[in-house]
Amino acid sequence: MMAKFADRLILLITVIFRMFLFNGTIKANGVILEDIVRKLDTSTSVIAWAIALQNGVAYVTSPFSLFLLHKVGSRPMCILGGILSGVGYIFCGFYMNHVWQVFFGFAISGIGLGFATLSSYLVLSSSFDNEVLPKVISFITLFDYLGVATIPLLLQYLVDQYGLSNALILFGAFVWNVILTGVAIRDPPEPKQCDHNRDVTVGQDDIEDIQISDHALSHPEGDGGKRTWLWDCYVEFVTLFRHKNLTILLLFETVGFYIFLSWALFLFSLGTSAGLPRDEAVLLSTFGGIGGCIGRVITLLLFKFYKVNAMISSFYPFLVTGVSLLSIVFASDFLVMATLVFISGLSQGLNSSAIFSMIPVTVCVDHYQTVVTLELVNIGLSMQFSGLFSGSIVDITGSAVSVYGFCAVLSFLMLPIALWWSCREEPVLECGWSRRAR
Repeated sequence: MMAKFADRLILLITVIFRMFLFNGTIKANGVILEDIVRKLDTSTSVIAWAIALQNGVAYVTSPFSLFLLHKVGSRPMCILGGILSGVGYIFCGFYMNHVWQVFFGFAISGIGLGFATLSSYLVLSSSFDNEVLPKVISFITLFDYLGVATIPLLLQYLVDQYGLSNALILFGAFVWNVILTGVAIRDPPEPKQCDHNRDVTVGQDDIEDIQISDHALSHPEGDGGKRTWLWDCYVEFVTLFRHKNLTILLLFETVGFYIFLSWALFLFSLGTSAGLPRDEAVLLSTFGGIGGCIGRVITLLLFKFYKVNAMISSFYPFLVTGVSLLSIVFASDFLVMATLVFISGLSQGLNSSAIFSMIPVTVCVDHYQTVVTLELVNIGLSMQFSGLFSGSIVDITGSAVSVYGFCAVLSFLMLPIALWWSCREEPVLECGWSRRAR
């Protein structure tokens, strides 16, 4: 019993460190963005795109990461991911004379972080039961923003002391600590599988609304009536959007993570554009990270008292984010900017945590894992587009301040959709996927 508890504790600690590092690096990269632009004499959009590639590729390749996890186990996956994560930074430290080298280095690092980190959620599901798992995941997400608050300070210190190239090499060696988190854990039992053969109760109205008929599901054309894996995947995807609130959830996540990456990546540039010295500009990320962490704590309390709904999870956070980001555009004093960054971090932390935690009440059990995978890919694409587009805004306007004005507009555009969502909240309808297609 004690051995099992110790294994779970070690797993929990290692996953916390991986998430801390994974989310902290994205903000730390913002510290060196301007330095890389000057070194390579290129545009901000290109380097922001390359930096966003690190987190984007980690999310987009998550289905492949989960596939490998089943094949080789969690320990080899984490060790391999840790090696690649550090190698990407070290490569950039030694070889950063062309833009393609930056893309290559950050892509390698992103793949490694994806291998080591995102598969952790499935590993956790094999070690904790369904009642404890949501609380464990909610606790772990608190450390996302702690990484945002602290790791940029480390990278800025390394740059100040040793220069850009040597700092990247040393930072890559620091990232290699992920390898130790893989060595420390034991492979848990096989992940729990969803019972796709369970009986599903579907109302008559729901049956009539299903776009695919029973006959079509039972008799796939060209297959002689035999179901195949490809046919099952097709049916699962078609019935996925039977859950009427899923599209809204994906939209809010897309916009939310676009804003988050732009907010995190350009905080340092925001400070320098406003005339702040580098040591004050880097502290903006600390205030933002602390705010995000508090936002996650507030979400936990709201869930505990069953107060999370469409208004709490989306309308109010987008409203606060929009007002605070718009106010930042006109601020120049450090304390004022730090306060606004703190508030915007708090609202984004609440929004992202609440939206992600609403998945179980948005889709049925049969589609849960599919939706999580779809969300990870969606987040990766959002982050990738964010780096390129927001970097282009900086190139066109000549200031990172304009990025925050654009993100404020996006936040305000989400408000009427959030109000509409709050007026049409419905219980999860069983889609009939397991009963009809399996």
